[in-house]
Amino acid sequence: MRNVKNYFLAKNILLAELKTLLERHMNKITHIYLLRIIIINILFTSCLYADTTKVLNIDYIRLCNIYDEVVNQPVDLTTKEMHLTEDVYNKLPHLFNHLFKHVIRSNADKRYDLIKQYAKQQNNYIWKCESARLYYINDFK
Repeated sequence: MRNVKNYFLAKNILLAELKTLLERHMNKITHIYLLRIIIINILFTSCLYADTTKVLNIDYIRLCNIYDEVVNQPVDLTTKEMHLTEDVYNKLPHLFNHLFKHVIRSNADKRYDLIKQYAKQQNNYIWKCESARLYYINDFK
């Protein structure tokens, strides 16, 4: 009888240890799967919200049109700069994010050339905009 009790006691101890080991193992597996799900979710959502839209050649033509409109306004230089930045931000958000927000932080005498270089490098587009060129030459003396 004592052997039977020891057998059941040993069996219960072994089952309890096995259950603990399985729970730990399952927790590791669960954590691994949860980690994988989280990583996949992060990668998926980062791809969804990444700004992957390329600046098109037509955007440079539209940029020149914005320069034509803003540069010829009879307002002071600060107002022109503000209108120019707002118009590019509202009408050409991809161009603003890729290029213009960096251009407006540079020296005025280099801005036109920076836009030209970017258009050439990124789009193989030769950008010419007389109103922008004259704006940075004449208005920033």
